[in-house]
Amino acid sequence: MTSGHRGHNLRFRLSFEASTSETLAPQRDKEDPALSNKLTIQISQSIASISLLLALLKMSKPNKKKTRQYAVEFLKFGFIPDEHDERKPFCLLCNQTMSNESMKAGRLEAHLKVRHPNNSNLDLEYFKSLKEKLKNRTKLTSLFHAKQAPHTRALEASYEISLLIAKHGKNHTIGEQLIKPAISIFLKTVLQKDDGDIRTMPLSNNTVSNRIDEMGQDVESQLIEKLKLRKFSLQMDESTIRDSEALLLTYVRYIDHEEFQEEMLFC
Repeated sequence: MTSGHRGHNLRFRLSFEASTSETLAPQRDKEDPALSNKLTIQISQSIASISLLLALLKMSKPNKKKTRQYAVEFLKFGFIPDEHDERKPFCLLCNQTMSNESMKAGRLEAHLKVRHPNNSNLDLEYFKSLKEKLKNRTKLTSLFHAKQAPHTRALEASYEISLLIAKHGKNHTIGEQLIKPAISIFLKTVLQKDDGDIRTMPLSNNTVSNRIDEMGQDVESQLIEKLKLRKFSLQMDESTIRDSEALLLTYVRYIDHEEFQEEMLFC
């Protein structure tokens, strides 16, 4: 091929490529808007997906439980705040502590009508009197577990030892005659500690008798308050002690918190 032919072919090829580029250029310009729209749609879909994901994450977070507060009006249903946890309602009729979720007028009223139908028509003054009695009542449990001054701990020990003497039927003078000296010897000999607190512990004959009577009256009053609000049955039995002395024993059975309870009513 001559140089003339090669030059002619080269010019033709360049001319063809140039015309082809000019022809395709409008097509690319026409495709750009479609590509832009497609990209816009993809971005919108991505934003929507992210928004949905964030919404799902927010829904999956556990909601904090609302803590319900006691209202004075709940007293007309027989409820006061529990002394150990004021977020929980305490029933004055059955001495039951309920959950915080029950701290609603509807639930407390339902408890009164279902569990205590015979007391559902009592007025507010009655529940106020129950509240005052509960407030003023001496609670042996708090006395036994108190961690206060030494003289208070000595008083606590006096009650517990008096209860032990009563359970074993021992003479009330055993406290001063045997128990206190025995504890004093143990402290001095084994623990090598001063027995000053022991000497101040009241365990005389009269003191032990008074402690036993006081605890007996407290247990009896609590039992009577429960029986006022429940149906119960009586069981009587005759027994004899020394010298053939006859005793009439009376037991009472009732349901408390869905369980049968049996207590001695009197002897």
